[in-house]
Amino acid sequence: MLALAQWRESRCQVCGGPADECQGEGAEWRYEATLPVRCHRMTAILTAQDAEERDGLRREHPQALLWGARKRD
Repeated sequence: MLALAQWRESRCQVCGGPADECQGEGAEWRYEATLPVRCHRMTAILTAQDAEERDGLRREHPQALLWGARKRD
């Protein structure tokens, strides 16, 4: 348990990477942004949610719904 606590303390609270690597002096020169990659599973879920909202379908407590996605055959 102690090792896990020490490891967690060593992580950046923002990105989860090693804090000494991403927050240390000169860290701004160590990283560059990459182009985003789309998660098509989440896109399908968000598209379905948008369609419900656009169609005026109102569900009770929508924040409690667990949306999912499956691969098409």
